[in-house]
Order: sequence, then structure tokens, then C-alpha cells
Amino acid sequence: MTDFNLDNNTKKALFKLISEEWIAATMYEQMILGCKAEDRHYIDKLFNETAEDERNDHYYKLVMFASQFDIKIPCKIEDYKKYAA
Repeated sequence: MTDFNLDNNTKKALFKLISEEWIAATMYEQMILGCKAEDRHYIDKLFNETAEDERNDHYYKLVMFASQFDIKIPCKIEDYKKYAA
């Protein structure tokens, strides 16, 4: 735990980044499923790798940063939509 608190503008920016990364990861996964089954192989590997990077690197690091400050992060779809807008 650190010795200082994050101000509201920083928290708001953090919530926005967390939400955008979660949405991006989900979007890449959904775009694969949005293709015809026989055409998915064209984008499957690239989009899965990109989704994994968005979620397991970007999103995860932001969440771990927030946890250092005991910040309750967005975790509902409504929250992600609200903060990413």
C-alpha cells in the first residue's frame, strides 16, 4: 500500500482505461464469433492474441494498480459502458 491517495480525476481516468481495455478484449473475441464459421480462421489467431493482450496485459496491469490503492474498480457491464463513454 502506498502513502498517498489518488484524486478523483485520476480515479475517473483509471476507471475509463480499465473499462476500455475490458471492452476492447471482449470486442475482439466477439468479432471472431461475428464472422461466418467457415471464415473465422482468417482472423482467429490475430484477434485472439489481441484480445489476450488487451485483457491479460493492459487490463490486468490497470486492475493491479488500482488494487494497490484499494480502489473498487468497475466490474459490471453497465459500469464499463458508463466509464468508457
